[in-house]
Amino acid sequence: MSPRLFKLRYVDFSSSLYRMLDHSDADFTVIEEMGEVSDECARLIIRAVGRPVLTLTDAPLIPLGEMDEGDRAIVMRALEGLKEGEKLKIEPDLGR
Repeated sequence: MSPRLFKLRYVDFSSSLYRMLDHSDADFTVIEEMGEVSDECARLIIRAVGRPVLTLTDAPLIPLGEMDEGDRAIVMRALEGLKEGEKLKIEPDLGR
């Protein structure tokens, strides 16, 4: 089973409208699956960054040249769409 790469985005819905309607704020995290990567790709990234959660500041540390073409395409697509405050996370496939 291959590890999967996810993009995590925090959404903050605190607003004065919620307070006026006497509702609680509704913050949440959006999780978007970017694709499956090989075990070797997951190991390369975790070894280079030191953890399975990445931010934009970690992008220069990722050894893209050592990945096969398919893994590199998935990682590049995930990095290109990553915004400040968002994260990428590598998780093992737990038998979906």
